[in-house]
Amino acid sequence: MLGKLLKYEFKSTGRMFGAIYIIILVLSVVMGILGRGYMTGKSAGAVMGNSLEQARMAAFTFIFIAYIVMIFAMAIVTFVLILERFYHNLLKGEGYLMHTLPVPTWMLVASKTISAVVWNVLGLAVIVVSLILILLTGGIMQEAMPQLSTFMNSVRDFFASLDMGTVRFFLELLTSLVSGILLLYTAMAIGGSAKQHKKTFSILAFIVIVIAITIIQTGLGSIWGISMVMSDASGNVMAGGALSWDIILNIIYSAVFFGLTTLFLQKRLNLE
Repeated sequence: MLGKLLKYEFKSTGRMFGAIYIIILVLSVVMGILGRGYMTGKSAGAVMGNSLEQARMAAFTFIFIAYIVMIFAMAIVTFVLILERFYHNLLKGEGYLMHTLPVPTWMLVASKTISAVVWNVLGLAVIVVSLILILLTGGIMQEAMPQLSTFMNSVRDFFASLDMGTVRFFLELLTSLVSGILLLYTAMAIGGSAKQHKKTFSILAFIVIVIAITIIQTGLGSIWGISMVMSDASGNVMAGGALSWDIILNIIYSAVFFGLTTLFLQKRLNLE
């Protein structure tokens, strides 16, 4: 059933994100084509004395601004749509239908969380691909062909020599993303248990949770700092691994937020 819920989620949100992704990629190609020469410095001197070059430069500037605007728009739409889907599907009128589906509540929360993580990761991937397209269509990579082989070898060596530090870095990013999304869901679920002013209670719940996390991490940071000093003093060195305290805390936070969100949706939900 989780697969069917995810299919429904991606189908409902895919059109919006797909359109934004396509626009960004198209803009990157057009910007690279219009900027061909400018980005490599070959046409810089011709801009002032050639009306056609001036028009091309103006078009390039317009497309560049549109590209930046779309990047920010994608980030905003991703954030808003993640909240809107959870709020309208599970806390408002649509919740009457969603909560009568023959699936456990945790699956509803899991489907929202997984889709939110996927769209965030895809958004980042689209930005990376768009930058590559700008380099390709703008002629920058062709100009740098002598260095391209060296660059590709460096990339190959990087992936061939991935150590636990690199894995830990990506795990920290992923677990931070998951815990952040679930934190928002928890605040909304708590606010959804109120009879009135649900959004206000959601904001208050978010603030309280953030304050609690700050206090917890400050206390744990002090304890961890003391333990590290004692470890150094005794000559013991902790072996590096794929996990770190940040990852462990993110996993714990995610589990707690997931459980609280599910609990409030099951036991305390007050649909609008």
